[in-house]
Amino acid sequence: MEPTLIGHWRLAGDAEDASGNGHHGQNWGADLQAPGLAGQANGAAAFDGRASCIVVPHRPSLQLGTDDFSLSVNVYSEEHVDDSIGDIAAKFDSQQRNGFNFGVKRHCAACNSLANQQNLQFGIDDGEIDPAWTDCGRPGNAVFVMSLVVHEGDLYAGTFETGAEETGRVFRYAGGAEWEDLGAPDAANAVMTLASFGGQLYAGTGRLKALGSSLPPSPNVHEGGRVFRREGRDWIDCGKLGGAKGDYAEYTHDTVHALEVFQGQLYGLPLYTQGLFRYDGHESWIDCGSHGSRAMTLGVFRDQLYVLENGNGVIRFEGGADWTRWTRVTELPGASQVYSMAVYEGRMVVGTWPEAAVFRWEKDGSWTNMGRLGDEL
Repeated sequence: MEPTLIGHWRLAGDAEDASGNGHHGQNWGADLQAPGLAGQANGAAAFDGRASCIVVPHRPSLQLGTDDFSLSVNVYSEEHVDDSIGDIAAKFDSQQRNGFNFGVKRHCAACNSLANQQNLQFGIDDGEIDPAWTDCGRPGNAVFVMSLVVHEGDLYAGTFETGAEETGRVFRYAGGAEWEDLGAPDAANAVMTLASFGGQLYAGTGRLKALGSSLPPSPNVHEGGRVFRREGRDWIDCGKLGGAKGDYAEYTHDTVHALEVFQGQLYGLPLYTQGLFRYDGHESWIDCGSHGSRAMTLGVFRDQLYVLENGNGVIRFEGGADWTRWTRVTELPGASQVYSMAVYEGRMVVGTWPEAAVFRWEKDGSWTNMGRLGDEL
């Protein structure tokens, strides 16, 4: 079958369909006078990343069914975007859960790694759930897979390995049930967090206290608390959070629990001690202060950096000249830890313990309890 052009939207001053098929778009707030690829006036559509879009009303000729189809689009995005970029093109019924989404994804803070950093993603669904999970294998001798991240088109995993002579390691997925061992950044028992930053892969190590997960304690007592960068086949030491001991720590920062990229800079936080730290190059980290208690993880939303508390709070990091200002956004009822964060349908949602409740931040500033996930804790 010869391919047939369904629609062609130049978005050069208007949202008309140039294919002759009459699939004209309706402009909902996009700037149709934006400069094009060559800088020409009225050459592109600019979207605000919040509400603007081009809507093409449904017609039978847009019902793709099970046929093959392709998309071609020129997209420009800023290098550093502190938010979820979202869909480029989508035709999806959220009630029936059928259709497709094509966009740029940024997934953070679920639970401790920057899992996707401006990754192109295509998804298609027909309202069905796969009947079973596909076993993708076990990286090394992992007791936990502590972190997963996509970097330069590959999937990476950081592990916790509990034996006295075992260490946390980084693996690259090789397909099927195979994982390529990229080694241990240091002697600690866990690689707790991973992030793609500046075109390179970063890993944070930790001395995980397995008792907190109802497991026997690990006989490996080597400190972690360091960040490493992958260069070729080597792990380059980028220093320890807080140095030997941070201002807010009862003892040394021995765990890097989360990494996040904000305003083009890399941030990290420990798990068992307080503090937020910004990477300053080589082996140096700048102490950004503490909001007053331990944190679980951090993530970005709507151009702001948020810290999720070992408590019931969501805290916004305000920065400022001294980089030590904080605003408590909410205190969530029934929560004693705020574990994870995601952006869903343009809103921040967070996961909590011990009730496994998910809360959504509404546009009016209130928080809605979306319910409990099964019988989870």
